[in-house]
Amino acid sequence: MYSLHPIQVIEYLSLSEDKVLPDLSIPKPFMCIVIASQSVSPDWRSAASEWLVDSGCLYMMAWGIDCSLWDDSVDWAILEKFDYGEIPDDQWVMTTWHERE
Repeated sequence: MYSLHPIQVIEYLSLSEDKVLPDLSIPKPFMCIVIASQSVSPDWRSAASEWLVDSGCLYMMAWGIDCSLWDDSVDWAILEKFDYGEIPDDQWVMTTWHERE
């Protein structure tokens, strides 16, 4: 079983398709809330999901426009990272989406 870092760091990043996804210099693993205020292309959503997984995100909550697509996209990113095989417990990413909350 894994545990999230005991230090609580809150960082707000405003991302869009016209910006490069930054290197994250926060304690890992981390939790992330995706607040989708606009639609994005499937390719960019996929790239951003892979970036979250590769950056150490272990819990992603999505809210807003196409939030269920964000949930699915991060799920696919973790599956692809491990070539659709077994995912180690300490790298499993929990995802949730909250369309009407």
